[in-house]
This record gives sequence, structure tokens and C-alpha cells, in this order.
Amino acid sequence: MQKRVHSLKDLKATFHESVLSGGLAFSNTGQHAEAVASFDMVKDFFTLDTESKSRVKISYCTYGKHLQHQGKLGEALRCFSRAREVYPDDILLLQRTKLLASHHEYKTWENIGEFRRYFGLGFTSGGYDKYKYPFLEIAKQKGILQQPKLRAKSSLIDAIETIGIYRIQAQGRHILSYKIREYKSGNPSLALPFAWLLADFVRSMTELVKSVDVVVPSPSNPNKYMARGFIPSLLIGKALSECLAIPYRELFSITPMDCRFRDMPYAQAKELIKYKEKRIDKIVSRNQVLLLDDVVTTGRTLTLLADVLKSAGAGAIYGLALAKTGAAKEGT
Repeated sequence: MQKRVHSLKDLKATFHESVLSGGLAFSNTGQHAEAVASFDMVKDFFTLDTESKSRVKISYCTYGKHLQHQGKLGEALRCFSRAREVYPDDILLLQRTKLLASHHEYKTWENIGEFRRYFGLGFTSGGYDKYKYPFLEIAKQKGILQQPKLRAKSSLIDAIETIGIYRIQAQGRHILSYKIREYKSGNPSLALPFAWLLADFVRSMTELVKSVDVVVPSPSNPNKYMARGFIPSLLIGKALSECLAIPYRELFSITPMDCRFRDMPYAQAKELIKYKEKRIDKIVSRNQVLLLDDVVTTGRTLTLLADVLKSAGAGAIYGLALAKTGAAKEGT
């Protein structure tokens, strides 16, 4: 015999339980938009067990990233804020909500002009503000990117995306190579235009905004830091994090060394990587990570970092860099 509802309180409890059950069923089958619609009718999630709370978080975060990829930042912020109600101590959720709440439009006339100036193209915007991805459009039309979207390989990384080729001996007409060399030689002001370019690339030519939970920069040899005064991937990573409104964490450092990772045995190289966070597993466990570097040659550094992240329980790992090293062609 069906249980009779005796009061308004019982009716609300029955409705609450029914809606939660429906939302969890949608979540388990990957229908996160439907799950979120159900969870939105629930006032709080205090009574849920750990596994059910995890499902609620997954649905809100997955759908939030989808909305963020579509540029619906206000709706995305609401999703991540609700996820924080379930996991209020989650560091990455806190950082993402702050980034979304303070997110500023970086595709302005002034920034387009600054981007052109940094790459020696003058101040005129040239009407590029009409494009959805103006920095990428400028880079393509002006020869900054001569071969965009290259993919490197690594056994531990789902994909390593790069936007061009870095020719070490290239002259001025290879603008990207020339500017990367200028940046690595001690011009930190180029970090911001590089971040604008990478942000346009990520939004238009990859699905990373829909996947990634945290941006992690590749550390630099302290010997190079002493000579340069900054770490290239860290400056770009911070700016890229703000452009994409994706959390950013500096998780690693490197013991000073006299040679490159690719020139030493794998096990020896891995021992040189140190944690900057005490509980790295709390940050990356089951989260999808974007490893950022300025230039990729063999992919050894990113592979080593991915190995450590996988050991800490990270989910999918992606790599992103400005360029992949290529041999300079004759006459360049």
C-alpha cells in the first residue's frame, strides 16, 4: 500500500528525494544539463552520501565548463558556485569562481593595438575587433603563425598542442621564433600578448576549456631563472589563467642542474622534480590538468611532470606550448 503524505513537510521531503534521485540518474548516464536542471530544484545537499555529492559536483562542473566554452560566463559561474556548496573547501572551485566573477574582456581595441605593437605591426587595429578570435586572426594573416596547430606525442599525455614552430636560428621574418627568442632572452612584457594568442587558440581550435580543471606551468632550471630573472611558462600561465578563467597552480620546482632533461636518464631526471605544494593529490586528484610550457622539443619535461601527476591521481593530462622546436630552413 502506498505511503500516505500526512503533511506539507512530508510532501517537500518526498519531492526533494524524488528530484535528487532523478538528478543522480541523469548524472550517472552523462546527461549533465538535465542533472543540473534537477539539482537546481534542490535547496541543499547536506543529506547526500559522499558518492552522491561527487556526482552532483561532476555534473555542475562538467556543465559549467561547457557553458564557459560557449562564453556564457555568468551561467558558468552559477554552476561552479553550486558545486562549491557541495565541496566548500575545494581550492580549484574557489579559484575558478573568483576568476569567473572578476573576468574581464581582453579583446579590446587597446589590447589589439598592443598586440600588433609587440609583434612590430604598428598600433592600428585594422578592423580585427570584428573577429571572434582577433589575436589568432592577426597571427595568421601577418605570418606570425606559419603552421598553426601542431601536435606532439607523449605516452602519458593525451595531447600536446602547439601553435607554431620555433626555429632556433631563424631570422626576423619568422616572427614567432624571433619573439620567443626575445622573450626567453629577458623580455617578460611579451608574456601577455603570448597569453592572448594562446587563449584565442585554445578557445577556437581545441576543446580544452570544456575539459581542463587547472593550468599547471612547467618549472624552469633555477640556473636559467638566475640569468633571466623570470620563468617564461609561469608568466604566460598566470595571464592565460585569467584570460580563460581557469584556475592556475604552481605545483613544481626543479633542482638546479647542469644539463637538460632530455640529456639525462629518465629516472634521474624525475628525481630532480620537487613539489611546491604539500598535498598535491588534494589538488589534482581526478582533475584534468593542462601543462603549459613555452617551447616543446622532445616533450621530456611535460612527460616527466605528467608521470608525477598521474602518480598523484590526476585524470586526463594535456600539454600546451607556444611552439615545437624545428630545424631552421636554409635561408631563414
